[in-house]
Amino acid sequence: MFKRLIFMMPISFALLAFVLCIQIASHASANSKDTECYGCDEYLAWLKTDRVKCTEITDRFCEVLWNPKNSGVITIEEHQLWPGGRKEKALLERERQYFLAMIHAVKRLPKGGDLATALRKPVNELEDHLRSEAPAVDWYYGLERIEECIKVAIGEVARARTWKKFPALKAKAPRDRTSSEKKAIEVVEMQVNDELMKFSYEEGPFWKKALSSFDSAKKYILSAIEKASWPEDQKKWARDRIRSTELSLPYRDPSILGASASCSSTERN
Repeated sequence: MFKRLIFMMPISFALLAFVLCIQIASHASANSKDTECYGCDEYLAWLKTDRVKCTEITDRFCEVLWNPKNSGVITIEEHQLWPGGRKEKALLERERQYFLAMIHAVKRLPKGGDLATALRKPVNELEDHLRSEAPAVDWYYGLERIEECIKVAIGEVARARTWKKFPALKAKAPRDRTSSEKKAIEVVEMQVNDELMKFSYEEGPFWKKALSSFDSAKKYILSAIEKASWPEDQKKWARDRIRSTELSLPYRDPSILGASASCSSTERN
């Protein structure tokens, strides 16, 4: 169902990871007093090797970010970056931000709409539950129960929309549905989840910051391309590729990004 947004698609996060490591490299050592990033020196050395793929940039950066010493937190000149660090109490910070985004999404959804109506009660419970956050077994069980209620509510909205759009399918047993009918049902489910994702993140401060960081990354790389001693035709190809690349939320509906969209097959990442 609705998957948590932790990282963007490969090329987007690769650009952000690359710029972050450039920031680290601009200081004397990744493990200096003001900068703590264990494993970043080795990562930067690897970046200088030939034939580095964008997916590898992402994967290896995640390995550095999540190694036992960093634990999701990297410090650069006393500024903490915590895409996954445990900041306080029971939840990882990325988990807390995910739940807060869902709470804000329900408040931004069209009032009276099916999704807003179905999610209002469980999300209100979630908001109350977060106020009493505590690293206790009972608290985690309560959170799991609320998450399951949210999942069920989203599923009910998806089914209601499906039967409204394809009324004949409601009477058909799942085993009797054709592959195209099953695909049509899946697309409706994707659209419901994408709608919630859009209202969760598109107008939020973290998404706007991601867009700003992405633009900065593109400018940095374009500048590096101009300084590179490459043939002009290679520079033009690289410039066009970077300029045409856009950042998108990881929507699942194939009509938005295209079927099987990936870092190498689409300019929207």
